[in-house]
Amino acid sequence: MADDTRKLRTFLINIDDDDDASIEKAAQMLGIPPDDVRNTLTFSREVFIVAEAKKLTKGQLLTSLMSVVSLLIKDTTDTDEERAEICTRLFEGLWAAAEIEQAPKYSTDSGEIVH
Repeated sequence: MADDTRKLRTFLINIDDDDDASIEKAAQMLGIPPDDVRNTLTFSREVFIVAEAKKLTKGQLLTSLMSVVSLLIKDTTDTDEERAEICTRLFEGLWAAAEIEQAPKYSTDSGEIVH
């Protein structure tokens, strides 16, 4: 990551966004200010509100978010290695957040393009 030397870590934190203690605990685990946690949670809610107002399907919302994430990865990294690291951590985080039991299987021979 071009201007951020911290390593991206993959882990899940359950946050009760109506509970200050939960937000404080998450902030401490992440090493960021509690207001950053609150702002992130608020923004996540706002994304859903805007998507609903625009009558986006879940597929359209997922596609638009993937586009935003892809652009951010390209804009905040300098090398293929950095982009690969972020993509791997995001994949692992999604896998865990989706509560998929088995470990992800990385295929090296797949020619399928995902976008």
